[in-house]
Amino acid sequence: DCTFFTRKEILTAYVKFCELANISGRQALRQGHDQAMSLKIDAATIRKSDALRENPFVMRICQVFSTTGLPGYLSFNNYLNMMSVLSDRAPASLKAAYAFRIFDYNDSNFIEDDDLKKALKDLLRGVDELGSREVTVIVNEIMKEADLDDDKKLSYMEFEHAILKSPNFLQNFHIRL
Repeated sequence: DCTFFTRKEILTAYVKFCELANISGRQALRQGHDQAMSLKIDAATIRKSDALRENPFVMRICQVFSTTGLPGYLSFNNYLNMMSVLSDRAPASLKAAYAFRIFDYNDSNFIEDDDLKKALKDLLRGVDELGSREVTVIVNEIMKEADLDDDKKLSYMEFEHAILKSPNFLQNFHIRL
């Protein structure tokens, strides 16, 4: 797999991953390859990490990066891939591709009204500060701005076009190892 980390940073990521699984750093570095690669951590545990504790999309992020066959569970390779994509060294186009997958809640390969509503709910962490009317207004404004072909859904190209124009996207779509 591809990563933007140095060998030392990969080892640091591995120790942090193991510590989330209650394995000490010293013990983690003594594990055999098979044992290390079989370890899987669920999204609720990943949510406790310093890097993602405050991220309102952590559960969805874990779903998107998980390839373990257990939805929301991350292997070390999944975790390293996630941390690499969310690092400040990852290219904007890669970040946009993963952001699209994160916001495509129903995995339809389009971002539709319901996806945006779920994203707003996650962003507000379930707080019902916005009524359904306000949510509809926000979703309609996003679609008005980004839906270039007026088909009531955002393709990846439309999403990328809109997101990469945002000056805050690259600043906010990253975490530190």
